[in-house]
Amino acid sequence: MTTLLLISRGVVLMAIALYVYFFFKRKDNVALQMWTIIVVGMFAGIAGQLIDVNLGNIRWAKAQYSVYFYIILIGYSFWKLLGELKKRRHKG
Repeated sequence: MTTLLLISRGVVLMAIALYVYFFFKRKDNVALQMWTIIVVGMFAGIAGQLIDVNLGNIRWAKAQYSVYFYIILIGYSFWKLLGELKKRRHKG
């Protein structure tokens, strides 16, 4: 489980780095990539929270609000990602 925790934190850090990279390349129409990176990073973040709870590093009562907030943000990001996909489909 500790290995999974390290992997999920690594994925979060890679998602942040890729988001910053795509943020500076916004002129090249990379909105789809940016929203994909956000969704992947948030899934890794929520996995890290749940692994922390499973390992006993934090209690569920403390992580509960964070997990709920992640779920809401993942829903919003997924909705924006679907919107970008629809834009691309109608353009091409």
